[in-house]
Amino acid sequence: MKGFKSLLFFCALSSVVSAQTSFTLITSTGSSQHAIGETGGIYFADGNLTVKQSVGEQPSVNVPLADVRSIRFNGSSSISTPGESVYSAVVYPNPATDVIRVRFNGDGPQESVIYSVAGRRVIQTTLADGEAIDVSQLEKGLYVVRIGHSVTKFVKR
Repeated sequence: MKGFKSLLFFCALSSVVSAQTSFTLITSTGSSQHAIGETGGIYFADGNLTVKQSVGEQPSVNVPLADVRSIRFNGSSSISTPGESVYSAVVYPNPATDVIRVRFNGDGPQESVIYSVAGRRVIQTTLADGEAIDVSQLEKGLYVVRIGHSVTKFVKR
């Protein structure tokens, strides 16, 4: 895995029932369905989002992080209806200076994790829908937020 600075997710999310996790990648040019095997992952490297279906394989996706709008994991199994949004989240305001608020369609409070673009976890908390996260102590830059099974990004000013 040379050249990869850090692993964002190893896709062993909560209770994965099957040998793969499926997700929808939404970019500035559209959306596409993807699957990651047990040993695959989503990585950040050199300003790109890279997806490997399994260890040792060439990346199946390599897109500039600036083009990524969100990543939506399609539930806990690999069986899903293409285009079906099982879970989604929105972070606002974006860009942010002091706080961000998180809106999501999940039931009850959700684990929320903010990662730097280098893949370092900088904030981890549990939030209810619409609750705020204090980001005033973060450096200026691009961050990735995982709320439950949904991943999105925001800019800290």
